[in-house]
Amino acid sequence: ERLDYLLSIGLKTLSQEVGINGKYTCKVVRLSPQILVQRIEISWNARYLFLSKDLGASRDSVVKHPQLLHYSIDDGFVPMINFLRSIGMRNSDFLEVLTSLTG
Repeated sequence: ERLDYLLSIGLKTLSQEVGINGKYTCKVVRLSPQILVQRIEISWNARYLFLSKDLGASRDSVVKHPQLLHYSIDDGFVPMINFLRSIGMRNSDFLEVLTSLTG
């Protein structure tokens, strides 16, 4: 019963908050099944907004690399972006580097 609840919350959040539904949901779950059992109500939406607004990630990028939704903004993305800036990387290249790290 708890698993059913977690799965329904995960699917609902993917669909309503992140905007990933239908065939895209299947792809996300296939690539990153653990995503459905995380505490996601707040964190996914915040991460998706960070990826889309701050880094310019499209929904398709997130679907292809759902592991990005696992990264912490403060402990994962920000330090990585600060490092990339320190070595002279342009903002427009950050997403390409991040998606290459998720395989």
